[in-house]
Amino acid sequence: MDDALSTLLAREGPLTAPDAAARLNITPMTINNRAKAAGGRMLILGRGKNTRYALPNAALTGQSQWPLYWVAADGDTHEFATASYAQPNVVHVYGNAINTQTDGDFPWFLSPLALRGYLGRAARSRLGAVAQPWDTHPEQWLFAQQIFAAQSGALEHAGAVLWGDESLSAWQNSIKQTPHLDSSTTLLNVYDQLAKSAATGPIAGSSADGEQPKFSTRVVDASGTVREVLVKFSPQRNTPFGDRWHDLLFAEAIASNVLRDFGFDVPATRVLTGPNRTYLESARIDRAGDTGRRHLLPLKAVHSAFTHGSQRHWADTVYKLAAQKRIAQTAVATTQTLYAFGQLIGNTDMHFGNLGVIVESPEQIAKGRVSLAPCYDMLPMRFKPEAHSDFGYTTFSAELNAALPRHIANVAKAMAAEFWRRVSDEASVSSDWREFARGRSTR
Repeated sequence: MDDALSTLLAREGPLTAPDAAARLNITPMTINNRAKAAGGRMLILGRGKNTRYALPNAALTGQSQWPLYWVAADGDTHEFATASYAQPNVVHVYGNAINTQTDGDFPWFLSPLALRGYLGRAARSRLGAVAQPWDTHPEQWLFAQQIFAAQSGALEHAGAVLWGDESLSAWQNSIKQTPHLDSSTTLLNVYDQLAKSAATGPIAGSSADGEQPKFSTRVVDASGTVREVLVKFSPQRNTPFGDRWHDLLFAEAIASNVLRDFGFDVPATRVLTGPNRTYLESARIDRAGDTGRRHLLPLKAVHSAFTHGSQRHWADTVYKLAAQKRIAQTAVATTQTLYAFGQLIGNTDMHFGNLGVIVESPEQIAKGRVSLAPCYDMLPMRFKPEAHSDFGYTTFSAELNAALPRHIANVAKAMAAEFWRRVSDEASVSSDWREFARGRSTR
């Protein structure tokens, strides 16, 4: 292969024939001919006038191109694009109406493939010996390491996209495995074992990206209905941290039920308590039925892709997306209400990983259109236990934005009052938590 061309592509990444030719002072036809002569030593990305040429980047993964599969909500699976990893550090995705590349990161619609947080740290051990010298925090991994994880088939990523044949095979095998029986006599024991395996460190925060200790599993009820669930768990009960998280997990379930009763979309949740731990079980938003998936993305992914400026708050970004017709206008009021409700119940963790959007199909990826996902991770995180906590419930003030429409503020206040009333009536939580909630509900 031509040394000058390979040096250029290694340095600058994928280029069209005219761009490469201009830099080398030769004709585009010469670039085309040299690329064809190089065979597998050069990647040809895309089709037509936007075709780019690049060098494969396969030092860690052993290959540089993979099919991308889409798993629909009904379980139908099909290839919708090809992903390529090119030198120096570029991902290119080409498919029906999709032709994009990013440098050093996944494209916005593949953001669920980037490991992060609690589940990401737990996943590292399943990548084999090659990953053991890597940083224990996947957020610090090189991009090549993230791609290795994405295509390995060893991990279960969120969303509806599977990267490569190994991931497809792993998914197909996983849905054939026997789920755990939803039995009052056995499920708590199963959850205790899964929590023991997952508990690799102390509780530290909560986010969709995953700092709250959790695990994912499949459960089948007596009727044969299988559901995919995400299960948060407390530390050991009868400890300050365990008892505080017992209260907070009940609070999250109550908040979810209040939102549902007021007409908001939330996943089904329930709390299971045992002598060892408390568990909050939630239906996975990115799963559907026995074999289907839905493409769930954090709001921060679409914020970075389609808006300008810093992340202010949920409603600001959703407003900007609605103005571009990327999300329904009704999502603005929904987001404003959720955010105000969170403020009123003391949710100090409403970052851009804790609100999600759904992409319904590859065609919607091409159009950049999303819908608001069911609300999750809504709880009074201002009371999460820290190493320096005194574990008391200290009162707080919550002032809503004066510019918030009155009818939205009124709905949020009504929901918050109902939330605190239900916490105050919940016999399973601590007397201190009930008493604190009673004071909030009468304000």
